[in-house]
Amino acid sequence: KYELKVLALVNTHAHIDHVGGLQKMRLATGAPVMMHQEDLELYRNIDMQAHWLGVRPPEMTDVDSFLSEGDKVRWGKYEVSVLHTPGHTKGSISLFLPFELLDSSASSAQKKSRAPARSPILFAGDTLFAGSIGRTDLWGGSTPQLLSSIHNKLLTLPDETVVYPGHGPATTIGEERESNPFLTRR
Repeated sequence: KYELKVLALVNTHAHIDHVGGLQKMRLATGAPVMMHQEDLELYRNIDMQAHWLGVRPPEMTDVDSFLSEGDKVRWGKYEVSVLHTPGHTKGSISLFLPFELLDSSASSAQKKSRAPARSPILFAGDTLFAGSIGRTDLWGGSTPQLLSSIHNKLLTLPDETVVYPGHGPATTIGEERESNPFLTRR
């Protein structure tokens, strides 16, 4: 309907529920696959993940490029910053979109006020959820690392940042800072 083209398949981590369909998506779109290098071993062992869940292993594909802290992923007028947020897995990443457009298409009122056109957005993968945090009892998980990632990287973002987790409803950084029972104040 919108004649969109998939430019990349960006993976926040390599647990089977997030990468099990990569081969099919790649074949359907021709888009390159991206993830953090620390999760490559986890992806290469997807058959063990499948066995643990009692399902057939999915077909695998190549990973075309690796994303690291500070990398930028661009499309159209938008750009997200890659935040390495280990803890759910060693290579977990989150993607932050401040909503500052790459070109000068903001209205003159927005330019004068320097206000963002929209609230910033965080694609948190399975690092942060509404009222919860990612589990750490699976491959590559670490509770201290996860809490460090959340406190030192995610909770430093503006309160109005809308968080889209890998599962469940959206939330905001401010809501999680104030009410998430796993994120008690230090």
